[in-house]
Amino acid sequence: MPVTEVAILELVHPHTVNSPSIREFFRKAGTHQAKWSGYPVWWFESTSAPSRIYLISGWAGVEAHEEWIVSAENKALLKEGEGLIVVIDLMHVEID
Repeated sequence: MPVTEVAILELVHPHTVNSPSIREFFRKAGTHQAKWSGYPVWWFESTSAPSRIYLISGWAGVEAHEEWIVSAENKALLKEGEGLIVVIDLMHVEID
């Protein structure tokens, strides 16, 4: 069953959504994840907490997302994101 991923991220100070390193990280991470999942990746900035970012994307199912999470490609991206972002929470919504 297709699911929608919602991930809550926090930018590490002093980075903002306009920091070149953040923009490049999101571009690269979004491209790799979309290629893996077959769904677009959307990034949203919180209006009440600008350092809070929401990632919204789709997956064929929870199992497909779990395969991505443990993949070497995702682990390498998370390593690149150290010092830029912190993953606060992750959830799946059972809608396509």
